Amino acid sequence: MSEFDPRDPWQNGQGPAGGSETGAQPDQDQTEHPSTGAGETNFYDFSQDPSAYERGYQWNFEDYDRSAQAVKPVGRRSRGMTMFLTLLLGVLIVALVSFAGIGVYTVVRGLAQQNQLPQKSPGLTTDVPGIEINDVPQVPDTSTEDGRLTAKEVYNKVAPSVVGVIQYQTGSDNTLQAIGQGSGIILTSDGYIVTNQHVIEGANAISVVLADSSVYDAQLVGADERTDLAVLKINARQQLSYAEFGNSDQMEIGDVVYAIGNPGGLEFAGSITDGIISATNRSVQVQDSPYVMKCIQTNAAINPGNSGGPLINEFGQVIGITSSKLSGVDYEGIGFAIPISSAQGIISDLMEHGYVTDRVRLGITGRAISKSLAQQSDIPAGILVEEVDESSDAAGKILVGDIITHADGQAIQSFSDMWEILAQFKPGDTIQLTVYRYLADGERSQTLEITVTLLEDTGSNS
Repeated sequence: MSEFDPRDPWQNGQGPAGGSETGAQPDQDQTEHPSTGAGETNFYDFSQDPSAYERGYQWNFEDYDRSAQAVKPVGRRSRGMTMFLTLLLGVLIVALVSFAGIGVYTVVRGLAQQNQLPQKSPGLTTDVPGIEINDVPQVPDTSTEDGRLTAKEVYNKVAPSVVGVIQYQTGSDNTLQAIGQGSGIILTSDGYIVTNQHVIEGANAISVVLADSSVYDAQLVGADERTDLAVLKINARQQLSYAEFGNSDQMEIGDVVYAIGNPGGLEFAGSITDGIISATNRSVQVQDSPYVMKCIQTNAAINPGNSGGPLINEFGQVIGITSSKLSGVDYEGIGFAIPISSAQGIISDLMEHGYVTDRVRLGITGRAISKSLAQQSDIPAGILVEEVDESSDAAGKILVGDIITHADGQAIQSFSDMWEILAQFKPGDTIQLTVYRYLADGERSQTLEITVTLLEDTGSNS
């Protein structure tokens, strides 16, 4: 099938002037029967002379002559009047032709002056007929008066501080194998780098690739599964270019943002995409964990390999750490970044202590029972306890199989509910828990009020 040509009336659905809306050509097999009424032209009757098909169409002079003879004059005009009318008609025709010629010349000249094509650059040629290829206009690559940078300026400012992160794991042959790649942001000139925790999770070794393609071994300083953040350290041979950070709390929906990273891995290292902030404070579950974070939503393209890279405002400031996207055939342009204002304290703790300080934990692991699941199973919603840390105060008080329905008097239906409540406490504080428990016979249950002393969370999952 030939390509669609919008200039072809048979393809664009309009058809020729006076034609059908669908543009279908007349069916040559259909026969139109001529009228045989008086005074109308008779069509040649091929049935009376079959050989006419081979000779082709011929004018029926006999019928034409007869029809001409049948027309009778309606009256006679004087010869003088006829000559006068003939001369007058000739003068009018000459005048109309003259004025039409002047008008056409004026219109054509005016259009030509208005639509002059720009001069083609010297030496620039094209093999496409009828198309002129011109130089791209030289637009100044300078920032606006209020300090906003162009996309080129943003890239030139931030790209040197974006790195590639490669994680290695020991294979079956006891050798290190690269099994994942992501992005990172240089925090300091002496080599501290932030990335996502899921980028380096389970790694036996980590390497970092700088913007100039130099490669360094990296040490894991600290990681936090709950916020999906990790800090690395390399010992570079020179002072590194590091990022400038901006206040993400001041960003608003509709603000222009850019993402720089390595989508698909180092093969596409240093790619930049742009978009806007689509929403703020989106609740997003951390990959393969029960934790929920508040994130910036953006339509700037974020792909596997971008994780750990920067989300940047128009001033060249990093305001987020790209972490995830909604994927699948039903989603497009929905990516998320951890707000830098929320990450600041986490990053500082990881750099200084290797874990997040003043964070508490109960000492249990479990899974959430939603309200809908609870109704189906005829049990209360809450956290179903699957394991108890023997070193915690919960040991001996809370049992495997218990369901924690309330904490500090507030109903619990998810882990995010629990973390929001625990965030108000410090290590050593006590918390009141309401626990639903089946009795030993499995047929009866009871509700208990239990007080537990909270532990400091140094990075464990409990």
